[in-house]
Amino acid sequence: MSKKTIIITGANTGIGFEAARILCRSGDKYEVILACRSEEKAQAAVKAIKEESPNADVMFMKLDLASLDSVRQFVDNFLATGKKLHVLCNNAGMATNFSDNVRHLTKDGFEMTMGTNHFGHFLLTNLLLDKLKSTAASDGEARIVVTSSGMHDINGQQNRRAFIGPT
Repeated sequence: MSKKTIIITGANTGIGFEAARILCRSGDKYEVILACRSEEKAQAAVKAIKEESPNADVMFMKLDLASLDSVRQFVDNFLATGKKLHVLCNNAGMATNFSDNVRHLTKDGFEMTMGTNHFGHFLLTNLLLDKLKSTAASDGEARIVVTSSGMHDINGQQNRRAFIGPT
């Protein structure tokens, strides 16, 4: 059985890091690519994962979702490896400071949160779609996983109780 290749965006922290850690515990099943903006933080995540799971097949690849050029370069670099792609986990997310009333823009001129969380992932997914389809055709399946948070909900704590129930 060959390893399944998984790309996780924003995997140096939070849900993405935890997913990478769990997947890497089965070093013989998965090759996990941490697609992150900060090489320093991503390499620290790789080190932490390897300390916990010495046989983990985990690596960093540079990806800044706030730059469409970076997304295209990441895809070119990944495709150049010749690896199959079994799972694309669109996990990275960010939000600008809601209280400073400053409009933050990506390099491409989009509002930062929309550009990073939506347009960057949209382009990434579209550029990798043929690779995912090819893997699905040869291996029987491939997946796109999208994670989300409650950051969009300014009153999140109040609304969260409605889903969880009374405290």
